Amino acid sequence: MKTKYLLLIGTGVALCLNACKKNDDNSSNGQLVGKWYENKLVLHEITGTNTFRDTTFTSADFTTDDYFQFNPNSTAVISKSGTFSFSGKSTVELANRLYDFVTHYNYKIKDSLITMTLTDLIPTAVTGSDNSITRIESIVQLDANHLVMHIDIIPQSSTTYPPGLTATAYFTKEK
Repeated sequence: MKTKYLLLIGTGVALCLNACKKNDDNSSNGQLVGKWYENKLVLHEITGTNTFRDTTFTSADFTTDDYFQFNPNSTAVISKSGTFSFSGKSTVELANRLYDFVTHYNYKIKDSLITMTLTDLIPTAVTGSDNSITRIESIVQLDANHLVMHIDIIPQSSTTYPPGLTATAYFTKEK
């Protein structure tokens, strides 16, 4: 009889421990899946302890070509209608067609950090430089309708990007 009770208690404890198991990273992954349209971007540059520059782009600066598409297979597409910088938004027109900037990534989520690995091959002859940057991207807010990402940009060379550059991007989910 004692053996039956011990077996029953052991099974109950095992079920409780399994129920309390911490959610894996796939739960955030599932909530992130979908197309997210960018509607605000804040660029911020700090040199030393002082803010050097701040620039904010609002929904009027974005088009339907400005989005992040996160897929269930951990791939992502980032589309931009132009380049956003402290001097404003710039676009490129090729053969009377507005050029859109589309890049493809693999992504992983751990806690609030997103690791995005570029899968497009861009030869250095095209970019004109072999300088690179490190982007540390984290999720500030994620719910059914809103995504806010904070991005720290760390240049490998001071000529690539200014030091202390961050961006905060705001998105709404496609309905």
